[in-house]
Amino acid sequence: MLVFWPLYIVGDNLFLPHTCVKMELFAMNLDAARENMIECQLRTNKITDGRILNAMATIPRERFVPPGREEFAYTDVDIPCGEGRYLMAPMAVARLIQEAELKAENAVLCVGAGTGYAVSVLAKLADSVIALESDPHCCKTAGELFSELSFDNAVLVEGDLRRGWRKESPYDVIFIDGMVSKVPDELLDQLSMGGRLVGIVDSGDGVGHATVYIRLENSVSSRRIFDINVGFLPEFDKNQEFVF
Repeated sequence: MLVFWPLYIVGDNLFLPHTCVKMELFAMNLDAARENMIECQLRTNKITDGRILNAMATIPRERFVPPGREEFAYTDVDIPCGEGRYLMAPMAVARLIQEAELKAENAVLCVGAGTGYAVSVLAKLADSVIALESDPHCCKTAGELFSELSFDNAVLVEGDLRRGWRKESPYDVIFIDGMVSKVPDELLDQLSMGGRLVGIVDSGDGVGHATVYIRLENSVSSRRIFDINVGFLPEFDKNQEFVF
């Protein structure tokens, strides 16, 4: 089992209590942690899509967490990123994306992009991704990371999460990056025919339901996938209503 100890940075060196290690060792630990995430969190939790496994094996998740929290990047927990945003646990991200049944030619909208980790995974799998975020600080962080990591098919836009981004609709897939109390009709209206929306919906009794919605000709169907609790997107208040 991989264990992370408190780290102290001085110059180019990292210091552990009673031990000094170089930056290269820290990088090796993160690489090992990423591999451990794939083998122990994803493969053991029904993630069978090789494209998703390969994408998450190559994206440096530690770059998307706040400074000083890199050692927690590959743990199976949500990581607070400030301003009501969380980096969802790896398993939650992977299973939602797998249920979206992404194709290489798909156009995707990510609602609540945060610092951009889920967007980066989506961008590895789809033709184009619109990353919608309402917080200016998250927008700045995500934009810098997309540029640095060369995710040229991910476009960051700032706006109201509840309204989606109609300018580029319809979308084949909409991914909600965080828990919501209800899914607004306005988001579902931006799905193409046969399009899928995946997200985690609060049941009202403390349990979140990962759910996939599919736009049909005259209606929208829904199916619960699994139960999980993740960080709540504060923009989606409980007074919004969704009616099938």
